[in-house]
Amino acid sequence: MLRILPDYELLLHSADKPIVLAGPPHALTGVVYMTNRGDQHVVVRSARLRELPQPASTEIEIPMVAILRAGHAGRTRVTLRLNPSTAPGRYKTTLVLGKYTYPVELNVTENLDFDIEPGQLILENQPGTRSKKQVVFRNTGNMELTITSPEALVIDEELMTCRILRGGLAEGTEKGASNVDQWLTAFLREAHRNVREAGMLYVRNKEGKTKVPPGESRTVDFLIRQPDTLKPNTRYFSVAFFYTANLLISIVPGGPSGPNNDDQSTEPSDPGPQRKSRRSRSQT
Repeated sequence: MLRILPDYELLLHSADKPIVLAGPPHALTGVVYMTNRGDQHVVVRSARLRELPQPASTEIEIPMVAILRAGHAGRTRVTLRLNPSTAPGRYKTTLVLGKYTYPVELNVTENLDFDIEPGQLILENQPGTRSKKQVVFRNTGNMELTITSPEALVIDEELMTCRILRGGLAEGTEKGASNVDQWLTAFLREAHRNVREAGMLYVRNKEGKTKVPPGESRTVDFLIRQPDTLKPNTRYFSVAFFYTANLLISIVPGGPSGPNNDDQSTEPSDPGPQRKSRRSRSQT
């Protein structure tokens, strides 16, 4: 068995039949066809690729493991990993095996891949207020991202379904609903009222549009306005869609409500010992 490459060619590839590797930059795959015309078994462990597309190195070694029996042909699967930001397209390169070279065609496909940090924004429930939140978009794919404004987003309440069921039952009972149409009307009216009260959450990119090139990160400032119709002691959530990713926005009850109460506090008119004790514990 030869553990060094023989003097004759092993690959069944030529200019009119190149080796073809296809896929996203991090996982191009293809099949290499081989034959052993000699009288001894041959072991192949790796090969070299030259003239790679930027921003990859000019030459890299790739695994290409095969054991060719004497006088037999076979094939082996090859996987190539390029820089994740390699642009989509067709590239011509060269594979070197021993003292022979073979043409290779790389078909790099689009790869939309990115991270959003944080994946969830938390807003204190203060109806009618405006706030600014920063989100980092990290482009780990090979396509440029364009981050615009989500604009008006639908808001859902955590217990909206429960409210609609209870409210619909109450309205139907109060109006003496006696058939399916009347009950359905009662539930639809209650659903419409709840959706109208939740309103819309307005989210805007402060810069209007932000470009994120492959392999880079950008920080985006989002201006968010809560609707005036929110119930201050209720939890809401919404979702902003960016390509294939979601940015969850939660509106949660917290401190005092209102647009100008961020730094205000209200003291009770007659703070007894029990109230003072709770304040003391909260400050420790």
